[in-house]
Amino acid sequence: MADSEQQRAKLQQLNRNFVRSVEEADYSMIKEEKDKNKRKNHAHVDQKGHDNAAALSQKGNDNYGVIVQRGHDHTATVAQNGDNNAFGLFQFGRKTNLDVLQAGRGQVGLVLQGGW
Repeated sequence: MADSEQQRAKLQQLNRNFVRSVEEADYSMIKEEKDKNKRKNHAHVDQKGHDNAAALSQKGNDNYGVIVQRGHDHTATVAQNGDNNAFGLFQFGRKTNLDVLQAGRGQVGLVLQGGW
């Protein structure tokens, strides 16, 4: 009986020490390593002339992209899958076409099309 109580007391002490070590641990190094490895994708496409085609596809955490097309007969595709996505699409000219798909948390987009 005494051995059983001693084992139980030892296990309780080990459990308390484990819980204390987890509560007192410094996890900042893990967070810094995670932040360091976080993908930060940025893209900028600038096209002039005619028959322009641009595609922007970003899968990651901190994405944003800009497409600027000047001329005529533009086609642009934006597909962002991830967190904190944003895009800007600016098409100047006639016969513009665009496709946009965003799936994530911070979905923000701006489209400006001007033609004559």
